[in-house]
Amino acid sequence: MKKILLSLLMFLSVFLIISCEKKEEKTVNVRIPTGAPTLGLVELIHKSKEISDYKVNYESVSGADQLTSAITSKSHEIVIAPTNLGAKLYSVKPEYLYAGTITFGNLFLVSSKEITIDDLEGKTIYAFGKGSTPEITLRK
Repeated sequence: MKKILLSLLMFLSVFLIISCEKKEEKTVNVRIPTGAPTLGLVELIHKSKEISDYKVNYESVSGADQLTSAITSKSHEIVIAPTNLGAKLYSVKPEYLYAGTITFGNLFLVSSKEITIDDLEGKTIYAFGKGSTPEITLRK
């Protein structure tokens, strides 16, 4: 009887020790550039703080330097970067995979009346992204 009771207590002790193991919280860090890429993920950022069993931390940053540092230091599991920056860094550090494009063709000219390209001659146009893709595209 003592042997059965001792065996049962040992089994219960082992079971309790195993079942009390603390679950490790898994976190995924996502770095996104401000602007159109952030807009493409607004719903996820505000509604999905947890996906499957992973806690997701979204960080919107300004400037390519912070995106570059996230990729080179591997501090973030997901980095959303402009295609040219992603391609350049991927050729040097191929630890990341290209998953897809989240925004495409998001540069538009908006006016309060119908215009043509010829109507823009001599006019002032306000645009975001000085020195980057939006300005280059607009000048072309």
